[in-house]
Amino acid sequence: MEALNLTPVDYTSHFKKALKTVLQQGMHIKLQYQMLENELVLIEVTPTEQESLEELTQTHIDFDLLLTENETTLTTVLESAEKEPVMLFSEESIIICKTNHPTQWTQESAQTDVRAVVGTLINNLPTQPQNSFYAFSDVRNAVKI
Repeated sequence: MEALNLTPVDYTSHFKKALKTVLQQGMHIKLQYQMLENELVLIEVTPTEQESLEELTQTHIDFDLLLTENETTLTTVLESAEKEPVMLFSEESIIICKTNHPTQWTQESAQTDVRAVVGTLINNLPTQPQNSFYAFSDVRNAVKI
C-alpha cells in the first residue's frame, strides 16, 4: 500500500493527535516551522499550558546557535536527515529536522516521529522531581547525533 503524502499542516495535525495520547492532562504542544534554503525543514515542538489555535505557524530558529549547542554541524544533520529525521534540543524545545522529501511527510512518519520524541524523553527523564517542564538541554546533553 502506498503511503499518503501529507502537507506539513496535515503532518503536524497527525503529530499532535498522536502526541496528545501521552501528554499529561492540561498540557499541550505548540508546533512551529522554518524552511531552510537547503531543503531542510525544522519543526519546533514546545510544551505549553495554553492550547494553540493554529496547527502550524512559521518561526525563526537560530540554526547556527542550535548546531553549536548540540555540538553538531550542518553537514552531519543533512546527511543524517536524508535517512531519518534528526532531533536537536534547545532549552525549551525539541527541533525535528526533516528533509522535504515526500516520504518524510506521511501519517506514518508523523507517528514514527512522535515515538522517537517520546522514546528520547523517556530514556532521559530527570532523576529529580521538577516543578515545571524539564529543560530539553538536559536531554541534549545525553543525546548526540
